[in-house]
Amino acid sequence: MVINCTEFKNPHDVSKLTGAPPGYIGHDHPPFLTPERLEKKFTVVIFEELEKADRALNDLLLQILERGELKTGLGVDLSFRNCFIMLTSNVCAKEVDQIAKNNAGIGFARSLQKFEELDQDESDDKIHSVCIGAVEDFFSPEFINRLDEIVTFNRLKDEHLVAILDKFLMDTRSRLASAGIAAIVSQEAKRFLIKKGTNLRYGARPLRRAVREYLEYPLAALIADEGTTQNHVVHIEADENALSFHFARLAAAS
Repeated sequence: MVINCTEFKNPHDVSKLTGAPPGYIGHDHPPFLTPERLEKKFTVVIFEELEKADRALNDLLLQILERGELKTGLGVDLSFRNCFIMLTSNVCAKEVDQIAKNNAGIGFARSLQKFEELDQDESDDKIHSVCIGAVEDFFSPEFINRLDEIVTFNRLKDEHLVAILDKFLMDTRSRLASAGIAAIVSQEAKRFLIKKGTNLRYGARPLRRAVREYLEYPLAALIADEGTTQNHVVHIEADENALSFHFARLAAAS
């Protein structure tokens, strides 16, 4: 169960979760949290981007995290005892980005390059320290004291980027297959896409944009120009500046 905290920017928005009490506007609307949604064992409840919600949601979470119980606006008991509650936040995003900018006497591009060249463990330790400090500054001590653990996301390593790229390419192959086209992506092409789509500041999203810009858009234009390419296989290779696409007809099954 995912709860998008951007929907709770005002104090009264929190009633969407538990329902408004009798006499208030919206009391006849069913709340998002109900016993039926929480009764299953090992239910995972994710509050996404918590820092974007009003502090009224934090007060609600204080009750949930302390006792594992809550009442709806109509007085119905909610039990979170079988739930695993996760809270995500980008509250330290600016602080992490600032690490690269704080190298005195050098420009941002050079400082970013210097940060990228740090030992993996050293840079992860820096990120962890900065994130913990930002979280402690933003959230109240009583709120942090109710958290079992604070987990920070480390920098993406090469093996992570390869796995993420393979997932993106799987989606691309699936769309091509629906048009009767198979795709073979060389290792050189994968390295090209990772090089073009790796950005320390923005995570894996630039990699998805690189797949679109250098693979999907040119390939779609080529398919449109060539006309029907059903029962073909496209071999995707790479040079220094671009990907290349070579079509061949699939052999007929004997």
